Amino acid sequence: MSQAIYETDHYIYSPDDGYDQVAKLNIFSKAQTILTQGSRDAETPDPSSDGSKVTYAALSDDGTYQVGLVKANGDSEHLATSSSLDLEEPDWSGDGVSIAVARWFGLTSQIGLVTAATGGFTALTDSSAIRDHPDVFWNPLSHTNLVVYEREDTTATDGFGSGRRRRPGSGIFLVQHRSVQDGAMTAGVVTELRRATPNPAAGPISVYWQVAVAGTDATVKVYDAAGRQVSVLFAGKAPVGLNQAVWCCRDERGREVAPGVYFCTLETSEDRISRKVVLTAGK
Repeated sequence: MSQAIYETDHYIYSPDDGYDQVAKLNIFSKAQTILTQGSRDAETPDPSSDGSKVTYAALSDDGTYQVGLVKANGDSEHLATSSSLDLEEPDWSGDGVSIAVARWFGLTSQIGLVTAATGGFTALTDSSAIRDHPDVFWNPLSHTNLVVYEREDTTATDGFGSGRRRRPGSGIFLVQHRSVQDGAMTAGVVTELRRATPNPAAGPISVYWQVAVAGTDATVKVYDAAGRQVSVLFAGKAPVGLNQAVWCCRDERGREVAPGVYFCTLETSEDRISRKVVLTAGK
């Protein structure tokens, strides 16, 4: 399963002789794990809602910031965006598909979304003012990213002078967006494994699942309580949209399995999600 970090916090680790890095601090044991090991400063970390990965602002050699990504166990550290942008304050959306950022143009900035999988950038506002501190969440009912941000009007001064509280256009604003990069977000699809039904069960069990990107290599498997693989329900490139796999309560050799606790698992290159199934009797 994806390494959960709900019981941990993230902070900037600043060694005496190196760059600032993102570290994971367990607030109970006080143990820390340094997640980034790159030769650049890593700042303002934000964990994804499922706890599997962390985004952060990575300082490039040219002085601009890019969106960095690293898994919660420290693997797959990389830059998600190119040096042609200057992106700060990354914040995950609740669906785990997009990252809200403030893109800077000298003394002004705009709010936009970065697609985590491809690094594509979509602007949500213009750059006529200072817009920063984005906070984004996913509304599953309207399939919309809602982004709250701070806007400061820059017409009175250069944007950093006195009197900022009285400027027209300053305050907290809200934008919403339905698309990822250049195309529509298909029905707000995210990588998801829903609860198996019926559960508990005495017969065939339906497993409903989906992936965020068409053509994703995915497998849906069943494991027993000891972690042994029992059956493979799907293996291949998955279509976008809701998919169904049916487990007939048999193992890979076609034999009926004993009653007990089993786990249905959706595995992709980015995620591993499991749901418990209670089998009250063999088929």
